[in-house]
Formats: sequence, structure tokens, C-alpha cells
Amino acid sequence: MNALVNFIDAVEERVPIVIGGRRHALVILLAGCIALAHGGYGLASGPLFSPDAARYVEWAETLIAVGFNPFSLLQRVDFVTSPVQYLAIVYLIALAMLLFGPLWPVAFVVLNGLFCGLGAFFALDLVRRKIEGVLPLLLVATLFLISFDIVIWAKFILTDLLFLITVSAVLWNASRLLQGAEAGQVRREFFVPRACWVVFLLLLAFLTRPTALPLLGFLLPCLLAAPAVARVASENWRRFLGYATLVGLVLGGALMVLTAWLLIASAGWSGSGGAVETIKYYASYFAQGAVVHDRPETYLVVDPTVLDYLRVMAYRLAYFYSPVIPGYGLLHLADNLLVFVPSYVLAVVTLVEIFRPHPVLDLETRWMVLLCWGTILAFALFTALTLLDYDHRYRLPALPALFILSGIGIGILLRRGRCCPSDSRHAG
Repeated sequence: MNALVNFIDAVEERVPIVIGGRRHALVILLAGCIALAHGGYGLASGPLFSPDAARYVEWAETLIAVGFNPFSLLQRVDFVTSPVQYLAIVYLIALAMLLFGPLWPVAFVVLNGLFCGLGAFFALDLVRRKIEGVLPLLLVATLFLISFDIVIWAKFILTDLLFLITVSAVLWNASRLLQGAEAGQVRREFFVPRACWVVFLLLLAFLTRPTALPLLGFLLPCLLAAPAVARVASENWRRFLGYATLVGLVLGGALMVLTAWLLIASAGWSGSGGAVETIKYYASYFAQGAVVHDRPETYLVVDPTVLDYLRVMAYRLAYFYSPVIPGYGLLHLADNLLVFVPSYVLAVVTLVEIFRPHPVLDLETRWMVLLCWGTILAFALFTALTLLDYDHRYRLPALPALFILSGIGIGILLRRGRCCPSDSRHAG
């Protein structure tokens, strides 16, 4: 381990861009390269339209026809989930149509590349601020660059990469709510503007995709709890983590049981539209034993019982994290193993670290780790309760949090390998 750490130190000393405190320049350079790579791939292989994209285009044309009045639009369109939760993408497409005419799909793909780059920027900047060295930054950038879960969407006219940057920006602001916290108190000059940005970005996320619901359900309580977390003394930190874990497990388990009961009960409901139609829509997949949508080889034989529906949810949770799914090609499989195996290992390193009696991470970084882990688990639980798409589309918004944890995890290993003091330092 020491030999590896010494080798890494020697390499980093020879990277000119990090000399003189210019690691922020490396972050910008890496994010720019990611934007160019994904945007270039999107232009070379797209733009592509899916059934969802056709619906967004139809709604965008309607939006233009009603003079960009959202209320008039919502009176004219309908879908199994509320069209309100797609307004951001509809407005974006409508504006692109007006600005670029028939070339608007090309402009949208260019934006996809920009969204990838900015999403990576926010993740990289969080790692830069709290973890020393260039290797963590290079790792996070590489994960953003090669992840099939991200690359595949660069060519599509869809909400996915807009949602990716929104999640990444939310995490950037939420993770810094405790910046400069002293003597058990948050710093108002940091907390208030960050909190306002978190609320605004969560609203934008809600208007982008229905999968924003777990983000709101997790981060809004975190926003309210942040001042209390700042007051947790170091000697009580592990006790706080234990209570938080217990509360999360109880709430998650109760939500799974309640959802299973509602899905079963919906078979006897006579109404339609709104929430009733949405619940019946997802209930139809549970009745089929659908684990991964459109991959029948993963389906289970189930009866309409709470235990069987909980079994479907458990399988979905496993498949949500799994890098291997029947039907993947060799290249897809190799890419997933290359991305997710080290990411998961390093994420676990961060979890173990914050439970240590003397972690090498300061309060703000431990808070960041909690937010990232909670975000991943919230998206996984939401997917288990609703639908797991065949191409892992719903795992995509969890990737910024996972890659941030990867950067922190390798930083922890390097720091412990160097036998540094236990206090985390600002690495700016």
C-alpha cells in the first residue's frame, strides 16, 4: 500500500496543472472534455427520437400554439403521470424549436453534451473541495466519461441528462449547507443561499421528471435537519448515525408494505385518472411479477399478496444495483463491471469511514457522504416501488452521488495510506 501511495504521490507532483493551487482548472478541463466527448458522440449517432420524445414534441408544439401558457397546455394534454412533471423538457424543446427551427434536434443533442459536462463539473468540484490530490478527480471524470448508463442518452431527445445535471447541482448545494459550521452552528452566509438554491433546484427537478419525487422526499427533510446535524458533537456522531439508519430502515420498510397493500387494493377500485390511474398502471406490472421491465427472463411468478409484492421489490432493489443483467452484450457488461465494481467498493469505504470513532473526514464531508448515500438509496427504493426500466434509465440520476462517493473513497484510502492527521483540510 505504501509503495502504491508513493507512486501516486510521485505522479501527482509531475502534473503541472495542480501546482500552485490550480486544481479548479483541472476540474474545468475535465468537465469540458466530458461535454465534448458526450456531445460529439450524440451528434455522431443521433439525434434519436423515442415514443417519449414524440410526446414531448407534440406537447411543445401545443405549448407554442397557446403562447407558452402552462395552464392552457395542461388543459390540453394528459398522461398516466402528471404532465406537470415534464414541463421543463417541454419548455426546453419549445424554445429550441423557436430558436433553431428544423435544426432544433441537433441543438438539443449539443445541450445533452453540455448537461453531461456540467453534471460532472458539480461532482468534480465537490471532490476537489474536500479531497486532496489529482487521482480522485481523474477517477470521477473517467467514470462520467465511460459509463454506459450516461453515454447511451447523449443522442436521445429525452429528459435524462437534464435531470442528471439537476441532481448533480442539488447535491453540490445541499452538500455545502454545513460549510464553515462552527461551535455547533451553521454559517448563515453559507446556509441561507445554499438552502434557497436547493429548494429552487428541487422544484426544477419536480418539473423535469416524475423520478424527482424520491429526491424531494429525501432532501427536503435533510434541509430542515441540517442545523441540528451541525450541533451533533463528535463523540455523539456514531450514535446519531445509528438512529438515522434505524429511522431510514423503519420508514423504508413501512413504505414498501404500504405500497404493496395499495397496489393489491387498487384492483377493486372503480375510479380512473389521476393518482388512481397511476397506481393501477404500476400495479399491472406487479401482477405480472415484472422485475426488470421488458426483460421477461427476470419476471417472477407471484400471487396478489403483500409478501409476493415485497419479493418483487426486493428483486428490483438487487437488480437496481446489479451491473449484470441477462441480455447485456459483452461490451455493455465489461463497461458496467469496470464502472460499478470499483464505484461500489469505494462507496462502501466512505460508509465505513463515517462510522469510525475517528474519521479522517470533517463534518461537512461526512454530511456530503450521508446525502450521497441517501440519494442513491432513495432512487433505488422509488424504483422498487414503481418500475425498473430495461436499460436502467432510473439508475442514471443516482450516478452523480455514486461517483462523488468514489472520489471521496479513494481519497480516504490515500489519506490513511499516508497516515495523515485525522482532520480533513480544505483541499481547494
